[in-house]
Amino acid sequence: MTSSSSFTGAGKDDNATRASLSQYGRFGACKTGYGEGPWSNFTSGTEGEFVPGLLKSDFARPFAPAIAGNFSSAKPIDIDILREEFELTYMIDPTIQAPTELSLPAIRYPRGFTVEVTPRGVVAVEVVKNGARLSATAEARYGQEVTVTVRHKLL
Repeated sequence: MTSSSSFTGAGKDDNATRASLSQYGRFGACKTGYGEGPWSNFTSGTEGEFVPGLLKSDFARPFAPAIAGNFSSAKPIDIDILREEFELTYMIDPTIQAPTELSLPAIRYPRGFTVEVTPRGVVAVEVVKNGARLSATAEARYGQEVTVTVRHKLL
């Protein structure tokens, strides 16, 4: 019995690692789950040059690990590679003391980001490392729809 992987031949596997029934392997081998895996060797495809982090940023997507209310939708809005936006919509519950949290990875937003909330004044925005916290204000009403749009800072 041999093990197989969808990344066979791509990561830091060697012939001994691929042929082994053991889950031991070199650091970065696909079967170990450790290291950068096959995307550490990603090239642009034009000149074959190494482009560090290009594919990794595709896996570092923004998301909301905590929402103070009821989730409605979350989606990326691809305008172009430099102007991708992230939009979260939820029905706010101001009785929840904890803030809505946004995870906004620095690899995805290397120049930073801006956060726009509609309707204005319903939440206070606090920018934190790799994200933002949105806390309900006195103007927030239970079940009110809140839309949060995150944009890249271009300059």
